[in-house]
Amino acid sequence: MTTSLSQREGEPSAYQLARGTWPHAILSRASLDLPMDPSAVAAARRAVEQHLGPAGRADESAVVKLLVSELVTNAVRHGGAPDIVLRLAVAAECIRVEVTDGGPGFQRAATPMPHSSGSGGWGLFMVNIEASRWGVATEHGSCVWFEVDRPAGTQSR
Repeated sequence: MTTSLSQREGEPSAYQLARGTWPHAILSRASLDLPMDPSAVAAARRAVEQHLGPAGRADESAVVKLLVSELVTNAVRHGGAPDIVLRLAVAAECIRVEVTDGGPGFQRAATPMPHSSGSGGWGLFMVNIEASRWGVATEHGSCVWFEVDRPAGTQSR
């Protein structure tokens, strides 16, 4: 596997769900093609709700939906490709999301900061704060991924 310049040493690689290499036992998974328009955000949030389900913890569901919304919004604004692919997997240990588009991607800043212009720019800042881990790969388009650790003993489908 080619390591992208924006992947940091020791971080899990992007595309793990796409390649079937995520090391956790998957309880639930989804892969969804989304349109390159604002309706993609609502569809992505619905996919998160469906796969975390009523047995999921409200706080983890809220965090994952927020971060998915931010990444899909970024893909719509900056991706420039005809579609976006959302991949989601739930395991007992953590939840993983990959948002892929055909755009050129970007270099991950060590510590993303919100834009001061007032016109957005909070997405990656929020991902950096709320996700347990996250990264970017640009080897096949752009893939931004994150993982949210789950408390021990979480029993969600």
